[in-house]
Amino acid sequence: INDGVIMSNKNLPHNIKITDLSEISDKDLCLFINKTDNLNDPFVSINNGTCDCGFVLDVKEAESPQTIHIKNISSKAGFYQNRQIFNISKNVKVTFIESFEGYSEQFNNTVSQWEVEENASVDKYSFGSRAGSHKNSQSVFSEFVEQNKNSICNFYSFYFNEGELGFYGKIRNNILFNLVGENIKSNQWSVSLLKDECFVDNDVRTRHMYPNCSSSQVYKGVYNDKSKGRFDSCVYVAKDAQKSDTVQSNNNILLNDNATVNSNPQLEIFADDVKCAHGSTIGQIDRNALFYLRARGIGEVLAKKLLLTAFIGDIIENINNLDIHSLVSEEVEKQFHN
Repeated sequence: INDGVIMSNKNLPHNIKITDLSEISDKDLCLFINKTDNLNDPFVSINNGTCDCGFVLDVKEAESPQTIHIKNISSKAGFYQNRQIFNISKNVKVTFIESFEGYSEQFNNTVSQWEVEENASVDKYSFGSRAGSHKNSQSVFSEFVEQNKNSICNFYSFYFNEGELGFYGKIRNNILFNLVGENIKSNQWSVSLLKDECFVDNDVRTRHMYPNCSSSQVYKGVYNDKSKGRFDSCVYVAKDAQKSDTVQSNNNILLNDNATVNSNPQLEIFADDVKCAHGSTIGQIDRNALFYLRARGIGEVLAKKLLLTAFIGDIIENINNLDIHSLVSEEVEKQFHN
């Protein structure tokens, strides 16, 4: 996608169709907009009224799992209003990779909607900021995922300041997962490795509306210089959503006194037969562990790198795709070079 324009729609598999937002009918567009119209979010409201670029991506069942790479390129400065609509049909098994390039100062306001039908399985890997790598760029990303019964979603997000996947600027993520059927699995993993004055703000909501569903939100961050992080997460368990199982975890390391993190995990539980846990930590590198490594002849820079890599290692190990696992491991190496 180049400045909101679909660059290639040729030679797609027969089960995949991508349609430019300008080509769908006003009636269909209104149906999508109406699903987000009651969220009382000013950025969503602005996008609902003025979005001028985006796409609808339909994925039907195929004989084998597929991988789709969506590369977003923003070459011009300005204010972008994007809409992304993903319709994932029954029994689909698909992996999405999102990457972003942009070097001009811009403000990007994106709304992403997902309809994941029953028995579908979606893995999504998102790298970097929708506003690109300019230090004054800002991005607001509102993502709404509706999962139906027996579906599985594994969503990963990585925010690095170094390497080919690096970005600069400020990001706000508004994420809502609605679990509207039984036996759903919904997992989120996120890693932020930030420096300078970068800011990643995560506002996460998960709603358990039916029994026998599980969810997790595992967010980790390492913050240097004047970088900032925020984690505000709420899991809602409805009265009839018995046997729900959910975990919220937010762990952060501050590398100096100028970096800051705000963390606020919350649970709203109205069922009585559930398994719910949440936790949050904010601290510095373990001095005892650092001393242990230094005492065995490992230099300070390498010792810190080993400890920080181990700190986020559980998220890396949960990556299902071997190629992406290798890619992320290589990019993590680039973050701790000094």
